[in-house]
Amino acid sequence: MFGTWLAVASGLPSPRSLPVAAVPLLTAILETLLRAQGFKQFEVMLPALANSDLPTRERRELLGEIYLRHGFLASAAKEWMAVCADRPDAAALLGLARVAVANDQPQDAAVFASGALELESENVAAAEILARVENGRSVTVD
Repeated sequence: MFGTWLAVASGLPSPRSLPVAAVPLLTAILETLLRAQGFKQFEVMLPALANSDLPTRERRELLGEIYLRHGFLASAAKEWMAVCADRPDAAALLGLARVAVANDQPQDAAVFASGALELESENVAAAEILARVENGRSVTVD
């Protein structure tokens, strides 16, 4: 991880792909950079995630979660929409529902939560979002 960080930070190509085991550390670094508003450094480190051995689907989910946690709703939506463009799944639709909730778009949240439930009927988080929207109660993002 640190060799990759040094290479990327120096403007050099990453020496090799980053093993999946290093992704949690990279995630912590990326989150810390966003929390500290180190956006340029975040952008410098982001290619290390793209160059990791983590499958594309999981990378997009991870980035969607990171962006959502830090309030970058358009970026979060972009990641989950890319998953849905390839092959929609309940997790990506739930991510889009959570973005819609954060954007105060209850009707869109209901559509995405319903889609998640169609694919995964036991999805508790999607069912909760849908129930709250249908009952007119405020919905919050976890």
